Amino acid sequence: MALMTCPECKHSVSSTAPTCPSCGHPIAGSQGVQAEAVKAAGRMGAIWVGAPWAAQIIVGGLMVAGFLGVMIILATQ
Repeated sequence: MALMTCPECKHSVSSTAPTCPSCGHPIAGSQGVQAEAVKAAGRMGAIWVGAPWAAQIIVGGLMVAGFLGVMIILATQ
């Protein structure tokens, strides 16, 4: 595993990473690694990993709010 510079944001990225963790830019020469990641993680897992951080925060917040709502409903019964 070697480090390389992302052509988009200039951060250091592993040469085995399918995308840059900072900006999401695809890393050159990682198509084989990306295909293996999709097979290993499953389609939804791979989509979630590639999702922008803002979408992950929003979805995570909605999941927490839903969980708390269920707990409040169960506590009041």
